[in-house]
Amino acid sequence: MLDVFWQGHDPTVASGSVQYRSAILYSNEEQRQIAKDSLAAQEELRGASFATAIEPLDHFYLAEGYHQKFRLRNLGPVDAEFMAIYPDLQDYINSTAVMRVNAFLGGYGTIEDLENIEDELGLSSKVLEILKQRLVRLGWVIDCI
Repeated sequence: MLDVFWQGHDPTVASGSVQYRSAILYSNEEQRQIAKDSLAAQEELRGASFATAIEPLDHFYLAEGYHQKFRLRNLGPVDAEFMAIYPDLQDYINSTAVMRVNAFLGGYGTIEDLENIEDELGLSSKVLEILKQRLVRLGWVIDCI
């Protein structure tokens, strides 16, 4: 998970707000040590100091609704169809289908993976085609699901 974390943002940039800062939260001493070792290895690998904090997890808050499924929310027709299927925000956020499509849009999976599950998503053929076109355009779809 830490490998994905390091690849998903620029940890050398300090955020101006607590909300968007780079941080690793740990629940026990073993996790703290793993985080520290990972941070040190990444700093050495990149030859840079990171602005990433390592702190104990004391509370966890879900992001506001408008932050949930961020990549999917930026693909209007697909998001609109899912919102019609899951009009309740909690159902939308908790939907496995919504999570999977958001992951595809984040670069996790292949077109073939999507085609293998498209019947389970509940999306129209028109919206599935829009989704596939976006994935091809992004060009970063990888094989890891």
